[in-house]
Amino acid sequence: MAARSGLPMASPFLDDRVIEACLAVRPSERVSPWRYKPVLSTAMRGIVPEECLRRSNKATAAMDAANGRREHRADLLALWDDSRLAELGLVDAAELRRLALRPASRGLSAAVLYSTIAAEVWLRGLARGRTRVPQP
Repeated sequence: MAARSGLPMASPFLDDRVIEACLAVRPSERVSPWRYKPVLSTAMRGIVPEECLRRSNKATAAMDAANGRREHRADLLALWDDSRLAELGLVDAAELRRLALRPASRGLSAAVLYSTIAAEVWLRGLARGRTRVPQP
């Protein structure tokens, strides 16, 4: 798909050797109550810092993300004031503004919010590109 479009693409986790290596590991060795992701941490020894390999759970950045949304609340509110997505009927701008005022809302899925922000910024970029006057 990417090659037909002339775009570079890399999918290292779908490489045949990676898949073969993953399938070669016995199920009982894949999970351990004493180690977090034992196969991955063993494979990454010498590549990833030891302190990362010793961690015991999945790190989340939920607090950092909420703090960032709080710090940039005004920017988020401004983004939804003249939303292209709302103009197209794809989002509820009032709800997005409400969420911007409450950056740590329990019902807020950061992944959905970030995709929505990305789509809004992309649409605005398209609009700016169309209004440019071509240079001779």
